[in-house]
Amino acid sequence: MLAAKDRLELCVTYIAKGITLGMKPSSVEFLDRQRGRADEVISVEGHIKLETGASFYVNKEEFGIGRSVNNDLFVDSPKISRSHVEIIACPDQSYELCDLSSANGTSLSGRRLEKNETCKLSNTGEIQLAGVFHIKFSDFGATDVAPETKTIYGITLSHPDRRIWMQGAVVSEEMRLSNSEYQFLKLLMDHYPEPVAHRDLAFTIWG
Repeated sequence: MLAAKDRLELCVTYIAKGITLGMKPSSVEFLDRQRGRADEVISVEGHIKLETGASFYVNKEEFGIGRSVNNDLFVDSPKISRSHVEIIACPDQSYELCDLSSANGTSLSGRRLEKNETCKLSNTGEIQLAGVFHIKFSDFGATDVAPETKTIYGITLSHPDRRIWMQGAVVSEEMRLSNSEYQFLKLLMDHYPEPVAHRDLAFTIWG
């Protein structure tokens, strides 16, 4: 088991309709035992059913996600590969995300990974699998640097070039946001989940 300060925090942010999500309780420590978790056992391996909002720390050095119940977290969807991705704890206390040659793809904060690509996880972001399952990660031990992208509910905003992604699909070059559109979307994302005051919206749009 990993030391508490070294563990990665995950939170389920999106599950497509009709998909069942199951977790091996021994692989994680739940932050809120009442939110997003049901006591219903849904596999012979002991997975318990999860809902959107479930938050937990990863207790393992290698944490598998996929359609097979051999994974720590299984996603019962034909779009998810049997072994889709793996999150790996590195010796330097950072974490890596590895695509396991998934058929329908893995995106990290809006950027689609190549098959078998491994990426270092930053301090926070979102992992999106095949457009049907999203999970937010937070690594409080990572170096805190200003992120180049921000993702909320599968919409990723790229700050350097004002482009957006929708669940990993890059919007065409012709639809790159104008400066006012960028400032508007950035304002909404920066305040999420809190509402934005009318005067702040008006100032952002009209100055």
